[in-house]
Amino acid sequence: MEGLRVRRLWTIAVATVFMGSLAVPAALATGLPTLQVNVGSTTYAIGQTVTLAGTLTAGGSPVANSQVALEADGTPSGGQLWVDQVQTNAQGQFSDSFVLPSTPSSAVTVYAFSDGVRAQAGFQVYAPAPSGGGGGGGGGGGGGGGGSGTGSGSTPGTVVVTKQIGSTGGTIHTSDGSVDFVVPSGTFGTNTTFTVTEGTVTGSNESSYNFPGTNSPASPVFTINTGGVTFSKPIQATFHYSGQVLGTLSSSRVGLFYDDTWTWVKGSVNAQSGTLTAPLSKAGTYAVLVNTTKFNDVPSNFWAKGAIDLLLGRNAISGFADGGFHPNATVTRAQFVKMLVLSLGLTVPAQPTSAGFSDVPATAWFAPYVDSAVQAGLVQGINATTFGPSELITREQLAVMVARAMGTYQPSSPQQVAFKDQSKIASWALPDVLKAADAGIVHGLSNGSFDPLGQATRAQAAELVSNLVTVTGQ
Repeated sequence: MEGLRVRRLWTIAVATVFMGSLAVPAALATGLPTLQVNVGSTTYAIGQTVTLAGTLTAGGSPVANSQVALEADGTPSGGQLWVDQVQTNAQGQFSDSFVLPSTPSSAVTVYAFSDGVRAQAGFQVYAPAPSGGGGGGGGGGGGGGGGSGTGSGSTPGTVVVTKQIGSTGGTIHTSDGSVDFVVPSGTFGTNTTFTVTEGTVTGSNESSYNFPGTNSPASPVFTINTGGVTFSKPIQATFHYSGQVLGTLSSSRVGLFYDDTWTWVKGSVNAQSGTLTAPLSKAGTYAVLVNTTKFNDVPSNFWAKGAIDLLLGRNAISGFADGGFHPNATVTRAQFVKMLVLSLGLTVPAQPTSAGFSDVPATAWFAPYVDSAVQAGLVQGINATTFGPSELITREQLAVMVARAMGTYQPSSPQQVAFKDQSKIASWALPDVLKAADAGIVHGLSNGSFDPLGQATRAQAAELVSNLVTVTGQ
């Protein structure tokens, strides 16, 4: 288990849900924290300003100057709509607001996290925008499964190639040279009509495509149609993208996305030629997007800037309402699991389960990511029935999850790392910590120690995941 360690005896309390407010009940022992959050109305329209307020107390007394992480998620399928971080005042109170973005969701849940406890409040959404669409940072894995994709909101576009492909495979080139395909022998069992339709994105129609967050298209939107015939093997596609959208941003901000809510598909970017090559395992709608997010607290010389850019290119992270990334803020177990799952492009279930944990409701924003990570063998609970989603993740827990995500990768020249405080690393975590360290993925502190129970920051978590996917080629 990732959490067989001395734990703070704080209770993540469960409350009774009622529209407009859900408060954590009084703590079971004097001095333990209690968190409450409320929204200003039981209903909001898209475009309206949502207001929320709450309190943090301990033993009946206000807790001042404590950080409260806030997040709004659409249900059942709206993804993450908003995140922010505030601080309690002298009375233990906090407040915030956000403009409700376009979402296909019929309801929104607002979560508050602080000092190891969680509270939530909900409201109904009415008069949603016809085009739908989710907020930034949602979505799941890339490119898996079979069959044809239908797209969500894409315009018909222009047919740029139609070709019969038999069992021996072949090559396909669009008439404008914007994308090339190599179909391996055996991909299709019989002659299959392979059609590519190209939709040009303009300022007037971009909103209809519902691109996630601050992603901008660097290519046309391509829809591949094979008449429902599935791919027995992945086909290789090379997309040509425009560097104009990228500008001076890192090429790691470039990513290929599949339109089943625009999920990331693993590919290789060649910045010099302006191409992105990726194996496609199914038909459907694809586009090359550039994440243009600019954080006001991540300067160009920031030590984790490269890692943050890479994860932005995969839509695995997002920022806060104040325009910052908050690199020194702590990370909960649920937040890190989401970052890891999206960075790896794992499939996220549309109808998640609790994954066997009593504190992971199937309707919670983090349930799809925990479910996905459990199925991939990346996480366990802090005990047999508890996941601890709002607990701050420790450095040894983070290293264990990353080591499991290494899969069968073995470094050609293991580094044989040893830490000064190695005896303090839990026995259940030590093999994985050393495995990740020997691969050059996990690093110790400047004094040679590992600090296993230290709380990881957002920047450290991003750096570790970036190291993982870079070293292992994922």
